[in-house]
Amino acid sequence: MIGMLNRNLKIYFRDKTAVFFSLFGALLIIVLYALFLGDTMTGSIEMNVDGGFIMNSWVMGGLIAAATATTGMGAYGVMVNDEANKNYKDFYASPIKKSSIIGAYLLDAICVSTIMTLVTFASAEVYIVANGGDWLSVKQVFQVIGVIFLTVLSSCSIVCFICTFLKTTQAFSGCSILIGSAIGFLVGAYVPIGHLPNSVQNVLSVLPCTHSAALLRQIMTKTPIEQGLSGAPSVFIRAFKEELGITLKIGNTPCNTAIHIAFIVGSAVLFYILSLVRISMKKRR
Repeated sequence: MIGMLNRNLKIYFRDKTAVFFSLFGALLIIVLYALFLGDTMTGSIEMNVDGGFIMNSWVMGGLIAAATATTGMGAYGVMVNDEANKNYKDFYASPIKKSSIIGAYLLDAICVSTIMTLVTFASAEVYIVANGGDWLSVKQVFQVIGVIFLTVLSSCSIVCFICTFLKTTQAFSGCSILIGSAIGFLVGAYVPIGHLPNSVQNVLSVLPCTHSAALLRQIMTKTPIEQGLSGAPSVFIRAFKEELGITLKIGNTPCNTAIHIAFIVGSAVLFYILSLVRISMKKRR
């Protein structure tokens, strides 16, 4: 599996254009937010204080969660190319285990997504501080990195399963655009979850990416909320967090950290198994 992983990484990083656009897609959202959306979103939330630090941290938490999927998707181009060029027949004819084949593709995406998402996180922090915010503490930085790693595992497993159904590069390109467009809404990066209909909120509350975004936001908005809303009633702060998707509920049950992690890790395991099943079906054909 290590040999196949090295092959996949070399193929991916050999295409400098693909690497650039994979990272550029995530950073572009930060640029667009800085130029066009920042003031609008800050002004859309009624607060008696300057909400820039709070809203910037909130948005960046969602964008980091979204980046794990969009950057990981780019790495699966190698897998789809192998499918389109029928290279997989050579793999299946060899003594390589199917778990090693899918594992190599998955590890490739995990490596790429982790690197790209960490760059996105660093860029987000620079943006927050440049606009009057504070740096995260060392403890918070490591907490964010831990959540990023778990989210990468989940996102890459889900995207891997999706890519097992793609047989052409054209289908892969279309799917990449679809995922890139949808993921921002699924994590509540553009519209606060509390502004959506209850039926939509119920659907989002069971998606692993929404739980990832909630965890990241809990870490990244902790200090700004403590500073900006220090004199606000606890009832207001609780409602504020629910409106922005910083805290989630499944039905009437509030989600704690253990529930968030269970959704993220559970989805990673589930979709890895489903991907193995798909690969096994292809091998039999």
